[in-house]
Amino acid sequence: MENALVVASNLYALRTVNALPLFSPGSVLTLLAMLASMLYHGVERHRHGMPGLFGSGTLREQCLCINIDRACAALLCAWLLIVAREPAHFYLAAPALMLLALSEAPHFAPRAFAKFGKTRARHFYMTFHIAWHLAAFHLTYLVATHR
Repeated sequence: MENALVVASNLYALRTVNALPLFSPGSVLTLLAMLASMLYHGVERHRHGMPGLFGSGTLREQCLCINIDRACAALLCAWLLIVAREPAHFYLAAPALMLLALSEAPHFAPRAFAKFGKTRARHFYMTFHIAWHLAAFHLTYLVATHR
């Protein structure tokens, strides 16, 4: 169930996909980033104590999936940097990146979160990572639809 919530948070990207012409670079890159993230968060089990959704992916499979996710996100970011026209778009990226950093805090500082227990640390990760997905895909929408 926990993985399903993080997977589902990627569906917000469909707002951007629907707002752009079919098969346009922005539409395709947003869809690829969404699907790659959904795949990774579906098999995610080792990081953040997530239980996994799609069977029992091995650590190697999870590493492959997260690298695909990162590559698709990097391609989408490169496209956004090319098409962004307003300085405000760059300012809006900062809070989104802070949400991503906060979501990773339990992974990079496990001792600081140990006193809260694994379940609370996992929920902390989920809350901020879902917020990251929503912020990142909303920023994508704002940049892609700016006229």
